[in-house]
Amino acid sequence: MKLSELYIDLLEVNLKITSDSTKKHYNLCIRHLEQCLGEVPTINHLTNRTQTKFARWLQDRGLAPASVNQRLHYLRALWRFACRQNLCDRWPESVSVVEPEKTPDAYSDEELARLWKAIDEAKGSIPFTCSITQEELCIAASKWWRAFFLAVYHTGERCSAVRSIRFDWIRGDYLYVPASVRKGGQKPRVYWICDELAQSIEDIGTPKRELVLPMKPSMYYFRLRKILRAADLRQPRQGAQRMRRTHASLVAKYGGDATKALGHSTSRITERYYLDPGVAEVRQENAVLPAVKARHHE
Repeated sequence: MKLSELYIDLLEVNLKITSDSTKKHYNLCIRHLEQCLGEVPTINHLTNRTQTKFARWLQDRGLAPASVNQRLHYLRALWRFACRQNLCDRWPESVSVVEPEKTPDAYSDEELARLWKAIDEAKGSIPFTCSITQEELCIAASKWWRAFFLAVYHTGERCSAVRSIRFDWIRGDYLYVPASVRKGGQKPRVYWICDELAQSIEDIGTPKRELVLPMKPSMYYFRLRKILRAADLRQPRQGAQRMRRTHASLVAKYGGDATKALGHSTSRITERYYLDPGVAEVRQENAVLPAVKARHHE
């Protein structure tokens, strides 16, 4: 049985796999494994030797450790499903590569200034098809990106959720985001809409439509890269995810609860992946040490 066929069976019985992103990662895993093996992968390839070979192949092609482990995670998910269906009697061992922890990096004040300047100077427009009239319409690019990044900055929501915001989710000074568009699909959130966010939404409020920030999916990353290049922000993991880290770090800096702000179940996740110590001004343990000169003169 091909792994691509096994994946189709998995989709039919696992109601939790609804995200386009999750489906994309399963397909990437199967496609990369086929390139690694030089043949179509089947359940007969589900061995720990294959896992190790796949990990090395991914590393040789320059994938980051986190991406390598992610591919292995999806391969093992398919493998465990095959075992539960009695298609395979060899259960997987956990094979992974060393994944160094990274210090979360939020935007600095200077980087934010460059980003807002690049957004204000953005030329052109964002075309979209109106869901109400089916007309081809457009929004000024500078206004679209300002509303988008302000929404991420003030809510800390993920890119997919922000791009799903509808006008009828806005009730007075509050934005109601349903669980269906958020990661996990279980917890809705309500956010207060500050004046500058409200103004940016009002600026793109016409023509009348359902989505606040409509854009063809294929266009998003191309347009985003143009904005980031103009702001001289060329490192990996820029854009909405880094703005989420900025949101969390600034909430912590000004006395708020960053874990609650992001809707995390534990502060460990927030601290490890989202709080930039420099921006959040997290007191480090070595700060308690006295200066050498001071001790010398005691």
